[in-house]
Amino acid sequence: MISQVVGIGYGVICRLKPNKTRYAYNGTPMPLSQLWHDVARHELQWVNSWRIKAAIVRVELPLTGQADLVFVRWSKKTWHVFLCTETGMDLSEILNYYSRRWAIECFFRDCKQLLELGKGQSETFDAVVAWASIVMIRHPLLIFVKRQIIGPIDPLFKELAHEHQLLATMRSLWGRFRQILMLSSQLFSSSQNPGELFYFLDVLENSFTIHQLEGCAKL
Repeated sequence: MISQVVGIGYGVICRLKPNKTRYAYNGTPMPLSQLWHDVARHELQWVNSWRIKAAIVRVELPLTGQADLVFVRWSKKTWHVFLCTETGMDLSEILNYYSRRWAIECFFRDCKQLLELGKGQSETFDAVVAWASIVMIRHPLLIFVKRQIIGPIDPLFKELAHEHQLLATMRSLWGRFRQILMLSSQLFSSSQNPGELFYFLDVLENSFTIHQLEGCAKL
């Protein structure tokens, strides 16, 4: 995948998992754990803009050629490693580029969990594009509104997520309560008109629905 991306003219900055994949260092294939213990941890330098220690190790990839591995010491026993195919970049620049990915991750998490991205019922292409477009528009609008009301949000949509959970619980409890009422109504009066019971339940459900619509982020 890295070689394909590089082949169309783009650079790659990605995080690597410390698995058994080997990277050629001075002609010797080594896994990331060996590169860390034998090379990177002895070349750590302070990155002022990030307040961490990191090291760059130049390796050779079979299909892509030279690439830089950025080893970051997270704690005394924890380290992370990133790959960058642009060998002319320095440590802080690589980390700055990769940090932008976190905002994208938060964006897609909020869109999926709170704005129902990917959960549209229509299967037509135009409807899917329209659904995704509406979600993309709603997200920045909600951020703007919340910032105007309560200021900076940390974490993003925290209050909306809590309210969404309460509404989901309310809908679930009401569904079970309605089912119990319908099943037990025959025990109290066999001569009761079912239409009257359904009307009563609809009135109650409509009152819940109005309350949900007033506070739901889907508006």
